[in-house]
Amino acid sequence: MNTLPLSDNEKENEKENEKKIVEAVKYTAEELNNTPAICRKYYIHPDLLQAYLDGYLFKVMSKTTAGKTKYGHDKTEKAVLKILKKYKSKRKP
Repeated sequence: MNTLPLSDNEKENEKENEKKIVEAVKYTAEELNNTPAICRKYYIHPDLLQAYLDGYLFKVMSKTTAGKTKYGHDKTEKAVLKILKKYKSKRKP
């Protein structure tokens, strides 16, 4: 799983954060040999982008321990699952 090329500076303004998201989507699209629009719509979960904007993405990444879970998830996958679980309750039905 690729990590997004974003910084963990929570004080960046909203415009800078959006620029970094666009860069990350472009990077991911290149890695997957797809377009940014397709990548953002089908491959990047919106809760991950929201977690970045909220400053939660890097907090959970830094607190997640290394090692595999009983299901074989690595550190990055464990962090993604934590984010999806937290933001699930915030999604509109």
